[in-house]
Amino acid sequence: SGLCVYFPSFIAFVTPLLGLLTYSLVSLGGMETAALSAAVGAYYVMIVVFGRNYSRTIEASLLSDLENARLLALAERANREKSTFLAAVSHDVRQPLYSLGLFLAALKPQLTTPRQLELFEQAATAELAIEEMFDTLLEMSRFDTGTVIAVPVHVRLSEIVAPIVGEFRALASARGLSLSADAGDPDDVVVTDPVLFGRVLRNLVSNAIKY
Repeated sequence: SGLCVYFPSFIAFVTPLLGLLTYSLVSLGGMETAALSAAVGAYYVMIVVFGRNYSRTIEASLLSDLENARLLALAERANREKSTFLAAVSHDVRQPLYSLGLFLAALKPQLTTPRQLELFEQAATAELAIEEMFDTLLEMSRFDTGTVIAVPVHVRLSEIVAPIVGEFRALASARGLSLSADAGDPDDVVVTDPVLFGRVLRNLVSNAIKY
């Protein structure tokens, strides 16, 4: 059956072999040898059909594997290009966003009426939301390209949680919410990357307050 993988080689091997056997039987003469010759001929037809079907199955399987490998390579390439694009766009857009933040900070002291201050707060909130969105995109592109590597260390959980709660407590209060956290015993230690874990927790708290 190994020769069936390449059908022409299978035919080149089987045909002379069974042809010689059939010729030898026919040369002997007689009814019995004629019947055996017919049986050999039928067997030849059967194994040729089997070999053709087997060869086609193997060929289809190989073509499928090659196509899957090609599609996988294309997907990996597209993912790398997407990550590179996100990194470039996120980095480029952050520069004007940073400038916008400076302009808003310079504008605030010049505003006097409640309506002006209200509009300023809305603009500042929108600017902050856009900046956070691009920060998230940049973080995703870094993970995809493998440039962000977690460095787990032993750290007190309270040292990660408490600063984040303090950071968002005023925002939560402004939305009529109460923000608190129970990080367990102050000496409870976890093994994690404090920077990455802090970013994840910060995003979760921020989204919880907003939505």
